[in-house]
Parts: sequence; C-alpha cells; structure tokens
Amino acid sequence: MCGLRDEAGVMVDVCLLSAPPFAHIKWPSNGTVALVLDGVAVPNVARSIYEWSGGAAKTECLYAGTRWEPVSDFAPWIVWLESEKDPVLAAFLERGAAQEWGYLLVTNYCPDALRDYLRQLTVIERMPGCVELIRIAHPEMARRLIGEGLMLPGRDLPQDLVSQVASPNLVSGTWISQEPSRNTGDPGNEGTPKNVEALNAAFCAFNRRRDNLALWEMMDSPVRKWLGGPTIKDAFRKLDQITEEAESCGHAGPRHKFLYLLDRYRNDRLLSHT
Repeated sequence: MCGLRDEAGVMVDVCLLSAPPFAHIKWPSNGTVALVLDGVAVPNVARSIYEWSGGAAKTECLYAGTRWEPVSDFAPWIVWLESEKDPVLAAFLERGAAQEWGYLLVTNYCPDALRDYLRQLTVIERMPGCVELIRIAHPEMARRLIGEGLMLPGRDLPQDLVSQVASPNLVSGTWISQEPSRNTGDPGNEGTPKNVEALNAAFCAFNRRRDNLALWEMMDSPVRKWLGGPTIKDAFRKLDQITEEAESCGHAGPRHKFLYLLDRYRNDRLLSHT
C-alpha cells in the first residue's frame, strides 16, 4: 500500500488487485458503503445481483423512474452493503473486480444523498438540448468524475458527500483508493461540469483506454513484446501514446487504430534490420 497525489491533487492509495480492499476502506459507523455495478459489463446485472444475494440485496437501478428505464439492463445499479461479508460484495470481488465490473463508494451521509448524486452523474448536457448518457458505473469514469471532482454534487447536496472511492484498475492490477478533495467553491448547476475542457479530455481518454484494451486482446506476442509487454501493465504506456498519435492523424475506432499500430510495428521492424 502506498499513498500519493494524482495529477488533480487528489489523495490516492494503491494496493494490489489480488488483495481484498477492506483494510483500505474506512467503513463509516453512521454512513453508507455502496457497490456501484456497471450494467454494460455485468452479464444480466439484475439477475446476477439477485442470484449473488439469494434475493436479499438492497439494490436499485439508477435508470428506474427516468426516461432511460427501458434500457435498465445496461444501467448503473447500486447495492447498499451491510458489511464486508455481504454476499454481493464477495461475488463481485471474486468474479468482477478484475474485469472492472464496478467500484465502491463510501459516504458519511444517507443513501438518498448518494443516490441523488449518482443520478446527476448519469447524464450530461454539454450542448444545449443535447443530453448524453455517462457510463458512470465504470471504475475509470468514477476515478475521473468523482475521485478527481470533475463533476461535483449539485447545490442541494453536501460537497463532501463522497469520502472515498475504491476502484479496481485492470491495467495496473491494483485497487485505487481516492479521497476526493473538499471543494469550497460554487458547485455549479446539476449536470453542468465546471471545467468542460477537462471533462471532454476525460471522455476522450476513457474511450481511448477502452479501445486500447480491445486492441490488446487482438495482438499476438511479438507485437505485445514490442510495446513493452508481455503484460498490459508493461505495455500500456506505449500503446496509449501510439493510439493517441493515431487519433491525431485522423484514425478513429479500434480497427483503424490497430492498422496504424501494425504499420508502426512493421516499420520499426524494418528499421531494426537495416
């Protein structure tokens, strides 16, 4: 376990993903610990929660009662945890943490306040009249939007609502624990980020990371070794640099990025033999 500050100045703790995160989670005596699950990643998320808990979980879908309810199968779901021995949490740690199926949030406030904040984070209106869904249940998105404070709670909610974000990172093979910085400024309107430029950059980085992980699964051993492999942890930095370069050259989508990467690989191989 080690402590450091990230680029946003947020306090971050890191521990191996293979180790349970409990020693690094400050379970509140009067607050709430929630497991946020990503319906895009978890197969049949509602059924999975039911089976993991034996039908006894305290859970809810963040799209329930909204215009997005018809796509609840892909929605963020919250499971309110009773203790470290909660069966849903045990199943998540065994099957889903290493696949980034979700993350943990700790608050000293009531469940209603945390639910309201997460619902604010499910949509954004970067341009007037253009509402976009945010994949807020993905750990990487939570690290940026919640952990780094890119989207703060609305004026009607406490600004220190989230005391800790504990999220799995399959690239580094670690749990990342963030304590969001306390913000004393104006939180802005609900669904409106204070720094649109930083938020746009976070979305681009998220999409590139998603593509990078897909590309990694398509590579054979020589290409992985060229990137610094054999593991994604070793290769990710160079892979991300090349795909960002590909984007700057107009190559969008995994297929075109992969072709660009293969061209770079072949050219480097040719140069190394001349």
